[in-house]
Amino acid sequence: MDTRTNRHRHPRPAPTSVVALLVAALLGLTAVGCNSSDDTTSSSGDDDTLAAVTVTPLADAPPLQLGSASKTPMVLNVWATWCAPCRKEMPAFDVTASKYEGVVRFVGVNLGDTEVAAQQFVDETGVGFDQYLDPDSTSQVALSITTMPATAFIRADGTIAATHNGALDEAELERLIADELGVPATTSTGS
Repeated sequence: MDTRTNRHRHPRPAPTSVVALLVAALLGLTAVGCNSSDDTTSSSGDDDTLAAVTVTPLADAPPLQLGSASKTPMVLNVWATWCAPCRKEMPAFDVTASKYEGVVRFVGVNLGDTEVAAQQFVDETGVGFDQYLDPDSTSQVALSITTMPATAFIRADGTIAATHNGALDEAELERLIADELGVPATTSTGS
């Protein structure tokens, strides 16, 4: 055997090393795209950019321009059909929306899915608060969202109080509504 032909060969990585590298890369991508971490940032996003974002109503939701002044503050939940933590947190948002009915407006915004897929997700999760489509993900840019699910807490004057990256449960959601929007926790069942 001629040893010169083996001299320039690079050793092949062990198959387990390649698999480990691929798994680490996939976990990294998943962590960036969809998570359940606790990451709240006060006064994040761009109020001017948010005011320019108009989302498309899903089903019979009324027209909505994000960041416009309204009678009540808003909790804006950003979700996607492929996001497991988004699906998991929807019941907590629905219950909390009922508790704060008439005091805080709850809005869901789907990023990037088709109307059919988004409506199927809403039907499967049974949420009753208004849902919208943002097929171009313009709200994601305006809110500086880095992962999903994400929730923005918007004051009645249309300015962003805070954004939260990651899933929320009822208690966390009520705490953030109190802390960021100044609306005390309530135990009522809506009005």
